[in-house]
Amino acid sequence: MKLSKKKYNLEFLSTRHYLSQQLEAMLAEHNFHPHRALRKGANTIYIKAADHIEDLLTFMGAGGAAMRIMDQRMYNDMRNKTNRLSNCETANLGKSVQAARGSSRPDGSVSTGWSRCAPARCGAAAQRTRRPPR
Repeated sequence: MKLSKKKYNLEFLSTRHYLSQQLEAMLAEHNFHPHRALRKGANTIYIKAADHIEDLLTFMGAGGAAMRIMDQRMYNDMRNKTNRLSNCETANLGKSVQAARGSSRPDGSVSTGWSRCAPARCGAAAQRTRRPPR
């Protein structure tokens, strides 16, 4: 069995072709969805879906191994969700900081866009009110 951080494989290797066909038929009969390949002269029957691997291990009497896979999947799922939330929060904070920086001017005044719309006679008053105190 191969466990990685992203995918799971359970493989059965046999040099006997007829035996591998029987194993594949038996696994298919119990809905474990097996696949077959010929690798380096050996017949390989493999199952890729983690749910099917857990079910097969339980069916074979290896409940402890099935529980370890379930634990690992829950851990990976929780870690992925945590990383996803952290990445979203970091992106949102970055956007907020960028928005705050984008609305301020080099002289320290804040651009609200109001003076562009205000009449010419109010423009000077708007400039005075937006300047921070020194």
